This record gives sequence, C-alpha cells and structure tokens, in this order.
Amino acid sequence: MCNMAKKISPPFGVLPLKRENYNILTKIIMISYFALYWVVLMLGILFLMFQKKKKLSGSDKAKFISYLGRIENSLSPQQQVVECDKLYHQILKAYGYRGTFWEILKEKPSIILNLQAVWDLHKLRNTLVHDLNDLPDALLRRESKNYQREILKLLNK
Repeated sequence: MCNMAKKISPPFGVLPLKRENYNILTKIIMISYFALYWVVLMLGILFLMFQKKKKLSGSDKAKFISYLGRIENSLSPQQQVVECDKLYHQILKAYGYRGTFWEILKEKPSIILNLQAVWDLHKLRNTLVHDLNDLPDALLRRESKNYQREILKLLNK
C-alpha cells in the first residue's frame, strides 16, 4: 500500500520557517514600522520648523499702516491698545502663522524682534478686556505707542 502520510516538501528555494523564526521576523517588521514612523515624524517636524514664512506685499504693508494710522487718530487709549493687539495678530497671520495670538507667541517666532515686549503688551490687552481695572490714560497712551512701534518693526521685516 501507499504511505498516506507523505512528507510534503516546500517549493524549490523556499526554506520552511520554524516558530522561532516567525517571532524574529515579526519583531523585525515591527521595529521597521516603528523606525519608519519616527523618520516620517521627524521629517514633518523639520519641515514645519524650517518652513519659509511668507513675505508681505507692498499693498499688504500699506493696508496695515493705513489701519495703524486710523487707530492712532480716532480711538481712546484703551481701544488703541486693543486694536493694536488685533492688528499685530493679523500681521502675524499674513506672514503665515496660524492659531490664536497666544499660540503664535508661544512658538517664539523669530520674526518678532522683542518677544517679551509683545507678550507684555498682549497681557495688558487681556487685562483691559477681561478685568474691570481702569488704568490711567497716560499709561495706556504710552503702551499704545509701544505697540505701534512693535507693529512698525514687524512690518519692516
């Protein structure tokens, strides 16, 4: 009679894998996926870090400077600080930054020459908007002028 339990050999050139080899192969594949994930993640981070920011066109700068002039000539000192804050944020967005003003400042953009001054002015704006404190007009006029100087520095980048 014929032997029913014949041993089937693998196709030519294919070696049978033992259970231990499957575990090793699985680990190699998992490590490869993990390494590929980190390489792609790091490339994405590098792309975002070195992404070139936009330049402002002459017409954009003129529009912002015109708005700055309207702020300076027609509003109360408190409103000037608030509007300067909005304008600064709009200029940053025009340069290509995204997010709230706080999120952008947290990134420490290199385009801002005096980051601490801008933070202080933004905090003053928050105080004016969220607190019931009445600050002296002389202080607000001075800080509004500081904000306007910072805006002009940003526009001249």
